[in-house]
Amino acid sequence: MVLESRTQKGRHGECLASAFLEDRGHRILERNWRWGKAEVDLISTDGCHVVFHEVKLRTGCDQFHNPEAWHPRAGQRRRIARAAHQYMRLRKWEGLGWRFDVLLVCLTQSDGGWAHRIRWHPEAFFPEPT
Repeated sequence: MVLESRTQKGRHGECLASAFLEDRGHRILERNWRWGKAEVDLISTDGCHVVFHEVKLRTGCDQFHNPEAWHPRAGQRRRIARAAHQYMRLRKWEGLGWRFDVLLVCLTQSDGGWAHRIRWHPEAFFPEPT
């Protein structure tokens, strides 16, 4: 697979993350859900919670164990949290449990293709009160 643009790599990372979650029992509800300027990469359910996922893609895995490589910045966390609140309100799911996870997808080029590793961080952040 040829991954030339940043967008192509990002979408490929989201597809890998989606398959990873489905293999672990999640049902994907939405991909790239937008509310205003905010976008949530993946929204899933694990049967108990609605989970809002931020997918971070990195080429090369030298930063795989560095939290700064995968942790969203404060502004992004606020935007994701606002979008999540709206998503839950629009679906009238406000009483259900929900959380914010981050998946770090590392791509490395090998033998003409791309190998990947995924690191999953459940409850990676908690939104600041609004």
